[in-house]
Amino acid sequence: TPDAPRIGRRIGPYELVREIGQGGMGTVYEGERVDDDFRKRVAIKLVHSDLAPDARAEALARFEREARSAAALGNPHIIQIFDFQAPAGESPFLVMELLSGETLAATLKRDGPLAAARAARIGVHVLSALAAAHQAGILHRDIKPGNVFLTTSPTLGEIAKVLDFGIATLASGRQITQAGMVIGTALYMSPEQATGGDLDGRADLYSTAVTLYRALTGKSPFAATTADALLEAILSGAVIPLDSQRPDLHPGL
Repeated sequence: TPDAPRIGRRIGPYELVREIGQGGMGTVYEGERVDDDFRKRVAIKLVHSDLAPDARAEALARFEREARSAAALGNPHIIQIFDFQAPAGESPFLVMELLSGETLAATLKRDGPLAAARAARIGVHVLSALAAAHQAGILHRDIKPGNVFLTTSPTLGEIAKVLDFGIATLASGRQITQAGMVIGTALYMSPEQATGGDLDGRADLYSTAVTLYRALTGKSPFAATTADALLEAILSGAVIPLDSQRPDLHPGL
């Protein structure tokens, strides 16, 4: 957009260095903290400035929830949040750790299905993140390959980190959306979420299972080709058996 933040622009104590990616509600930049002698590199997520006032208010609330929820967990498989600011007259923004790597979605698009051991290891990391979140009473509500980031540690090898707790809600029942509103990505939704029902941590586990199915096969667990057919398949549990797509997998998996 014409008023999009320019590279080199200052926002608070940070300077935008380059654009990393865009989503429905915001744009992510690599940035530097300019009031720090070490000029620490971070990722900065800004709300789109061309959003309508009502959508902007929702985006702001979503960003604040993401910052407060993820920052409080301190799990190595959840992206670290360093800062959240909403300057008057400026785009609100999150400051996060800058990761090197790519999402699971990007990996699957390029390389296709993963080896069983690699998919299982990624699944363990995602479940570790969710265990911490659920223990704190927080639901993610949008687990999918695009929200699982793969990075590498010199000592630990590949590490998966869960991104975007921006649509998280408290499992204690506090509502963050209008009653019945459906949030998330349809393919990965549990039946309860697809119909706007009450959710608990099992909804995230369902989404994790669909994500792992996709990682192992490169395909959807449902034969549906339309939105209506997908909803019907989710509600009826009409899943294509995993072993029919990957007969090489161990039955235990």
